[in-house]
Amino acid sequence: PIPSVIPMHEGFTGNARIDVHGHIHHGMERFTVELLSAHHIVLHVDFRFGYMGEHIVVMNSHIHGAWGAEMRVVNPVQHGGFLLTIKAHHEHYEIEINGIHVGHFHHRLPMECVQAIGFAGFGVVESVHFTGFPFATAWGDHCLDHFGHAGWVGYGTAAYVAPVIVAGHRHHSYY
Repeated sequence: PIPSVIPMHEGFTGNARIDVHGHIHHGMERFTVELLSAHHIVLHVDFRFGYMGEHIVVMNSHIHGAWGAEMRVVNPVQHGGFLLTIKAHHEHYEIEINGIHVGHFHHRLPMECVQAIGFAGFGVVESVHFTGFPFATAWGDHCLDHFGHAGWVGYGTAAYVAPVIVAGHRHHSYY
């Protein structure tokens, strides 16, 4: 369902990737995919289909309560199916849409601090594939101590309250 969040129990490492297969129906103006870390949006990929008169993809980050500089590219997706690929490299994320390279987004926070992937707006997520992660933690094991937060309930809604960073937690250095 949209909005939703999939917690990631292991942070990104070089050469890890996430493939998001989805569908945008006619009349939908926006669909957003975000890599999340506590109260930060590490990577914001916002598909716009006529929203504010634009047919673009906006990439950005929201760190310590402030948006960074936007990266804007032509949206190669029309309404219908799409494949968004986010590949982690040591200096940047590589973004592909339907196999078309649309840009590099340089890290503004360490890739290892990514804790979840979120989906908001209007679209359908059919599947999400994670490749190149160490998979040292069993998928689906829930650990309340993981990355110092306890969940992402309400993501994408007006009632959403971001997870709280736990002082002294081993991953606190990323914030």
